[in-house]
Amino acid sequence: MKERLSILILAFATLMMGSCIYPFTPEIADVDIGLIVIEGDIRIGAESYIFVRNTQQLGTIGTPVNITADVWVESDKGEITRAGNYRDGAHIIDTRNLDPRNSYRLHVKPHGQSSAVEYVTDWLEVIITPEIEEVSFRVDELEKKITFHVSTTNSDTNPYYKWNCNEVWEYTSQFYASHVFNPSRNTVEECRGENTHYCWDRDVVPNIMTASTEALTENRLVNHQIYELPFMSDKLDYLYSLEVIQSSISAEAYVYWEVMLRNTDQTGGLFSPQPSELRGNIHCVGDSSRVVLGYVSASKVSSHRIFVSVDDFPLQNKRQNCSAFIEINLAEHSKMRRYYYGGYDVVFLDEMTQMTSWSERRCVDCRVKGGTKEKPDFWPNNHN
Repeated sequence: MKERLSILILAFATLMMGSCIYPFTPEIADVDIGLIVIEGDIRIGAESYIFVRNTQQLGTIGTPVNITADVWVESDKGEITRAGNYRDGAHIIDTRNLDPRNSYRLHVKPHGQSSAVEYVTDWLEVIITPEIEEVSFRVDELEKKITFHVSTTNSDTNPYYKWNCNEVWEYTSQFYASHVFNPSRNTVEECRGENTHYCWDRDVVPNIMTASTEALTENRLVNHQIYELPFMSDKLDYLYSLEVIQSSISAEAYVYWEVMLRNTDQTGGLFSPQPSELRGNIHCVGDSSRVVLGYVSASKVSSHRIFVSVDDFPLQNKRQNCSAFIEINLAEHSKMRRYYYGGYDVVFLDEMTQMTSWSERRCVDCRVKGGTKEKPDFWPNNHN
């Protein structure tokens, strides 16, 4: 594979014969680019999320392939800080307490490749980021969305900014189960432990979010929009939290991300094939012919968290299409087992009639949608 990353731009051609126009659909070869993409920053004052992935084949639609790797940060003093967790495709490094006076570089050794293959960034000096003055949201009823905005002022002359956002949201099942079926005993019992009504889920916003004040009269951003969510997003089901992490970056990093932003608008994602040649500040020390995409910065970051409740915007009907309750007598053990293993859960028991009411598990157990019962320490409400 050549080192240059390029895509052949095919021209749309038509052949006109007399008064007839014959459409022409070009055939595009399904080429596997197979490049490594490393995305993430060394964030002093916050955890660093490093993603290692392969680019997709041309014409491929789907989720890019995550690559597990040994990932660590090295300081110019010889100190090593290794990734201690791997979650949702991210290698997470605890860089919160690193010394911003040092220089750092990132190391990545993908699993399954030659032991000589190692990707390393240039040495990076830490850029100090101004504090976030405010993170706010606006309700756009016309476009039916919520937009998030950041305000900041930098006394330094560096005009380049980049943001990363972490999302956490609480959601609920449609029904709150007061009872649970115990298949080992064939009994319906009152819920005394964890409920299955409240769940939490999380994600890292994949969007490229940058800005420059270079053309402004002062190094200040007021209500600069960085992100948006439609009212109908499942993330806005009950209570939503957005943590905004702000970084000051170099001019070179800003140019890289602006080019990447234009490319992803065309191709649909950071890990899709990129039509422009993008060479960042990462190189392969074991094989100079290997091309790697990505630009890693080192910043002393600032952060701010904001919450949005379902009560903050017009109520949307996002309830699942759950059927009417199925009534089963408490004595019908085999029928209850059949429905339980068929994807149903009991919702409640009428002690007087000895009738149990059942619904699809997705309507009763919030964990079916992928979340967990792990409530974040910073969450503001009291229920679990």
